[in-house]
Amino acid sequence: MLERLEEIGKLFDYYSNLLNSKHKDVLELYYFQDMSLSEIAEILNVTRQGVFDLLKRAENNLQFYEKNLGLIDKNKKIIIELESIRDRLINDTDGKEILISDIGKIIESM
Repeated sequence: MLERLEEIGKLFDYYSNLLNSKHKDVLELYYFQDMSLSEIAEILNVTRQGVFDLLKRAENNLQFYEKNLGLIDKNKKIIIELESIRDRLINDTDGKEILISDIGKIIESM
């Protein structure tokens, strides 16, 4: 479940603004507020099955966006490239500490 939460969390960070409000709400309540389907159904005034369907559609939409836009995958590749540059600079110490620090900040922010 932790892997799934991490995956949904990452997808949500990147693509939540592309979701409609109901999909966004159900994901937030289920994954980030740790509410049950029944609790969410009460809040949204829909059936438990309706919440389940909303949740699955929202998850599918997030996966669709990543499949077609690939932002998470692109950022992973950028991080790998930046780490490689940083490592090369560390091994070739010609007073490039500032550049190394800046690259490190970029990596950490992603």
